[in-house]
Amino acid sequence: MRRLRLDVLLPVVMAVSVGGMGVACVAVFEEHGGRGDLTVLYDFEGLGCNGAGVASVDFTLEGDEGADASASATCEPGTYTFVDLEADDYLVVLDAYDSGNGLLYTGSFRAAVRSNTGRSVSVSLTPATGELTLYWTFVGSAACLDVVDVHVELRNPFDEVVDYAYYPCDQAGVTYGDVVSGAWRVWIDGLSAGDAVLYSASNVPFYVDAGEDNAYDIDLTF
Repeated sequence: MRRLRLDVLLPVVMAVSVGGMGVACVAVFEEHGGRGDLTVLYDFEGLGCNGAGVASVDFTLEGDEGADASASATCEPGTYTFVDLEADDYLVVLDAYDSGNGLLYTGSFRAAVRSNTGRSVSVSLTPATGELTLYWTFVGSAACLDVVDVHVELRNPFDEVVDYAYYPCDQAGVTYGDVVSGAWRVWIDGLSAGDAVLYSASNVPFYVDAGEDNAYDIDLTF
């Protein structure tokens, strides 16, 4: 488990549809056949590139008969065409990254490419996820002392509140499974038995990497 310490900052089932529509750009075929085009139109649970924070998309194609292809492209305009692919039945994998090369969305689908034809596939990618654990300390100490409860407000990369709850201080932390990757923020208060705020950490940023066990120590101060 990757566990990092953060300082306080004072006042963070893919749907696939295959249509019979024409290729989004002019297809170019070899005279003697054996190849075709595949156009992929993609979004991110209905969001466009800018709305989802996606800067680039990687494509990997693996054919059942041994053909393969790959490409990396800027996310906009939300479509990419493979021209002159070998005819084969492909597994197509897409990975979408933010401007810092952090994996945000991922997905896959199958598509058949046939000789001298063009095919178009629309796909909506789902968020890549990781595990997240937040630990709390008080001015560098794990001892709760007068702190009885800890209040956590956690916001995801879309600024949505995903946790707004109270935990026993001696629990030492809280774990969240399968959270979306990206830049998160958290506010944590250490409360006395009378609900007075004794320690606080406000608007602390951190990053969740997809496929990782992300762990952070959040140190609260007076």
